[in-house]
Amino acid sequence: MKTLAETRARGALRLLLGTIALVSLALAAPWGGFAHAATCDTSWASAVSGTWSDATKWTAGVPSAAAKVCITVAGTYTVTGGGSAKGLTLGGSSGTQTLDLNGSTLALNTQGSGSNGIGSHGVVLLRSDTGSYSWLNITGGTLTNAGSIQSNTSNYSAALNYLDGTVVNNGTVAVNFSMTNENRGSWTNAGKLTVGSGATFFHGSGDFTWNSGTITNSGALQQLGGGTFFANNAGALGGNAIAIQNASVAPSGTGSAAFTVTGSSRLSSDIAAGYALNVDGGTLAVDASRTNNGTLTFGSDTGAYAWLNVENGATLTNAGTIQSNSSNYGAAVNYWYGDVVNIGTIAINFNTTNDAKGSWTSKGLLTVASGATLNLNTKNLTLTGGTLGGSGTVQAATVTNTSGNVAPGASPGTLTITGGYTQSSKGKLTVEIAGNGAGQYDVLAVTGAATLGGTLVLAPSFTATLGQTFGIVTAGSLTGKFKKVSKASIKSGLYYAPTYTGTGSSLVVKQATVSVPGTAMHGATIGVSGTGWLPGDKVTLTFTDSASAKTIYPTVTANGSGSFSTTITIPAAAALGTGKVNAKSTITSVSLTKNVSVT
Repeated sequence: MKTLAETRARGALRLLLGTIALVSLALAAPWGGFAHAATCDTSWASAVSGTWSDATKWTAGVPSAAAKVCITVAGTYTVTGGGSAKGLTLGGSSGTQTLDLNGSTLALNTQGSGSNGIGSHGVVLLRSDTGSYSWLNITGGTLTNAGSIQSNTSNYSAALNYLDGTVVNNGTVAVNFSMTNENRGSWTNAGKLTVGSGATFFHGSGDFTWNSGTITNSGALQQLGGGTFFANNAGALGGNAIAIQNASVAPSGTGSAAFTVTGSSRLSSDIAAGYALNVDGGTLAVDASRTNNGTLTFGSDTGAYAWLNVENGATLTNAGTIQSNSSNYGAAVNYWYGDVVNIGTIAINFNTTNDAKGSWTSKGLLTVASGATLNLNTKNLTLTGGTLGGSGTVQAATVTNTSGNVAPGASPGTLTITGGYTQSSKGKLTVEIAGNGAGQYDVLAVTGAATLGGTLVLAPSFTATLGQTFGIVTAGSLTGKFKKVSKASIKSGLYYAPTYTGTGSSLVVKQATVSVPGTAMHGATIGVSGTGWLPGDKVTLTFTDSASAKTIYPTVTANGSGSFSTTITIPAAAALGTGKVNAKSTITSVSLTKNVSVT
């Protein structure tokens, strides 16, 4: 009597042997590794080369348009020519089975549905040395390629091979000679697609979906005529940019690729990191709110205008990089319509206008290069963070700096605002000072009304001297003052003092002083006075004794001439020895310390 363990062991062995038998059967299957057996109305009879039109080579005569055709017998051979069929299964279990169209047409009217397409041992050659075109025409169904499709040299006068219809590529497609699908059918690539140098793959109005696999574009891969190129892959494009012409692009995958956009085209998804779109003398329409996490450039070397058109009330959010670059369009301007939110980098390197269509909000980096204008016309630019910089011009109804940083120049220079400028309490203006001559320090030039507030941040790279003046803000009219000035101190009470008129603000190098008696008894009241401080500045006074005990006194306000005079009381418990009286500006942080000997 068998034990339970023996019974289980024998059962497992039978299961293993059965599995091996099934695998062996699959490997030996006449359909060459296809997932399912093909349905064959007529098959290539033996592993001998011949022509499609030779009835003796087929098991049931030359295929008709209603026949499902199989070329699956193992071995290496070539079937030359074409005809009509319902569907095709090409590829056996071993060897190489080649279908060479050579200037002929193969029409498949119901590909699929029992016809497996091209297996791993199958090869289709589109070529011609006959003067006629080579055409694989899938009028119905989908051709699945797990083998190889090659577009090779043709002496047809149009210098093209034709592959029309819907294709799923899980194998290899090599476009070594120009090929078109004549706006018929969609493609899905999960295999290897190469476009050779000098060759073009014209993909028409159907969609092209890149799910996985690789694309190497040493020639020209073009999405044309209204379809959408979906970049869903996790791989990287090799070679040249993919051309999008009068079509749509959806670069939302995790891979990387470059696209050149011309004609009237459309963005159909967010732009993922790793993808770059260059609008070259064409239009890229954005009809729903999108986010750019990659790189988007627009300009022209074609003589046509470049137009980024955010329409239908949508918003383009930039979290990557957008550049407006040079154009040879006659009006010397790029067009950018619609609402924009910038949290990345936008570089306006060439004249750009929105024709008063859409407002901008920026909390990233926005630069306008020297000689370039960002023209928002009657719309506004709001800085909620980040930096607005450069030596160009911003034309807007108002530039409102709520909590951003305006940094004119590019080491250094003048940033011009044609319109109004308002700097709120959390806004900053950063000014670089490299010298006292014209062009050696930054200037914010506002043609309209300017309202100042917030912080002035100085970035000096040389040592100014007493009395030097730097006109850092010009305006049609000016109100308000900076509440803080950062890095104003030069040395020993010498500092950059902001001054104001009705049309601008300048920095004047002043000398602040503070005076105290040389000696004082603990518990005594002494006089403290100062000159050269900012009018209206609140000066904080402190006393620190020789034991580092610190006393803070009420602030004193400098008068209209920048002077103050007050008294402080040395604490009765102050340690004997040298103490220090310090005066510090609330606005500029200028700090001066004088010694007092406590007796």
